[in-house]
Amino acid sequence: MVCDSTRITPTHIEGAPDVVIEVLSPATAAKDLRQKKTLYERAGVREYLVIDPLEQYAIRFLSGPDGFDQGTVFAADEPLVIATLEALEIPLWEIFELEGPRAGEEQAELRGTHKDLV
Repeated sequence: MVCDSTRITPTHIEGAPDVVIEVLSPATAAKDLRQKKTLYERAGVREYLVIDPLEQYAIRFLSGPDGFDQGTVFAADEPLVIATLEALEIPLWEIFELEGPRAGEEQAELRGTHKDLV
């Protein structure tokens, strides 16, 4: 994903993308987390997001003066924050098609309310 429209020409995009999002598969997970991560880091990608649909988590690597940081892990019940896109938040539970944390809390409150009525 390129955030700077001045880097987009009629025939190509100049420079590295600002954000790369990878969805892991068992066959390529090691390659994505080792080789591709190194490649993106060297190319100057600002943010690298890896989503694991089987284990239901995401990890975000942000570029700094010494390359990518150690990564921040986001659980399935947390919003994935894409820092490069003005801190855009994507609810991971929706990506993984799970019940959201708020929905679960609201249902628990309703069950408590129903107990009071009985």
